[in-house]
Amino acid sequence: MTNSTSDDSFLSAVKDGWLRLQTRSADVQLPSVSGLRLASHVGLILVIIGVLALTQIKPPEWRATTTSASVLPNIEPSPTPEQPVVVRVVASGGSSVKSSGPLTRAAAPFTIIPDRPRTDILEYEVQAGDTVFGIAEKFGIKPETIMWSNPVLEQNPDLLRIGDKLVILPVDGVYHKIKKGDTIAKIAKKYKVKPEAIINFEWNKLDGPDATLTPGEHLIVPGGTKPYVARTVRVYRGPIPKGAKRGSGNFVWPVSGYITQGFWNNHRAIDIGSWLGNPVVASDSGYVV
Repeated sequence: MTNSTSDDSFLSAVKDGWLRLQTRSADVQLPSVSGLRLASHVGLILVIIGVLALTQIKPPEWRATTTSASVLPNIEPSPTPEQPVVVRVVASGGSSVKSSGPLTRAAAPFTIIPDRPRTDILEYEVQAGDTVFGIAEKFGIKPETIMWSNPVLEQNPDLLRIGDKLVILPVDGVYHKIKKGDTIAKIAKKYKVKPEAIINFEWNKLDGPDATLTPGEHLIVPGGTKPYVARTVRVYRGPIPKGAKRGSGNFVWPVSGYITQGFWNNHRAIDIGSWLGNPVVASDSGYVV
């Protein structure tokens, strides 16, 4: 009933306003009223009608209701997703590098074993075709080390026989046989190294610079060297025959084959290997003196 009464009052007010407008329009002489003025009056009346209409409308009433906690649905908390671990790595230059990503251990399909230096002495049996130079290359040491570790080769490095047993050191240096009166300081001076090089080498098992040395035993002198001793050979000192030809100075390969041993301190030449029956010629013409 209230809403119906309000609507009737609103319509009655609009009707009264429209009748007043018609009455005034009839009293006004149309030729004397400009169109702009008439439009402004009409607009004003429409605004008044709109305001009156709005005052008659009542907004709906909002009511807040509460619900008991017992009837609320039981909502399980959703798991919080894991956030990536932020790692800050300090570079070698001092600046930091930010890395956003999970910090995980990478799977290694196989284990890389680093190469470790050998620390023990080996015994090698000479095979057919072996040379001091080739054996040294096989074990990664210098030919001089093999020569200084095997006294039989020190006088003649080419004196290798099949089946001979050679001492192979783990490092380049000298294999010294201790004599009566030897000290670590004397041995180091003889082979031009520091005493610490001998003491700190694990194979020697020395406690310090004053360690007792037993004659007949051996020590490895890492980095030690021996002076070069020229080999004594026989030479011909007779007169040169009359009409002897002189060489040209241009040398050729005396035989076809391959180099079995190169030039090193105690072998100041090269060796050439070839097959049985291959002819050998002189490298140059002339008389050898």
